[in-house]
Amino acid sequence: MKCEKIQELVLMDYLDDEMGAEQLEQVEKHLAACAHCREFETMAKQTVFEPFMNVEKVSSPESVWYQIKKTIEVKGEEAVVASFFENFRALFSVKRPVLALSIITVVLIIAVSITQFLPFHKQSDTQDVVNDYLAEQIEYIAYLDENGEFDTNYGTGIEEYFLSEGNF
Repeated sequence: MKCEKIQELVLMDYLDDEMGAEQLEQVEKHLAACAHCREFETMAKQTVFEPFMNVEKVSSPESVWYQIKKTIEVKGEEAVVASFFENFRALFSVKRPVLALSIITVVLIIAVSITQFLPFHKQSDTQDVVNDYLAEQIEYIAYLDENGEFDTNYGTGIEEYFLSEGNF
């Protein structure tokens, strides 16, 4: 192992006796062979580790640990909600607004042009033809009298005078 890695392990795990057997063997081999790392280990023991060896251990009341745990849980839930909203917002955020606007425009143009060929437009044209035909039939029936003949009585005296057989 390189000296930087050994020095990191000395500070993190070696001085605390929290190292696995295989890794401990590698570190001790390196310390036996490398004077620079041995000096680093001695200095780390004297400045970082030994001053805290004789310090009285203080334990916190259970209520303090309960509050810490509760705060972590609440912050974790808030982080989950916040990350959900951030992800949701990121889903709809546009990094290139010109590109997004052009895509939306193209989609709208395609949608409008497709709707011109859909059957409901032809159906409304057919409906117009049917309505016109029905209007003509109603108008025709309105001119028939009770016998199925055309009613020539238009209801005005002048028309009756001019349309009668004898005054023409």
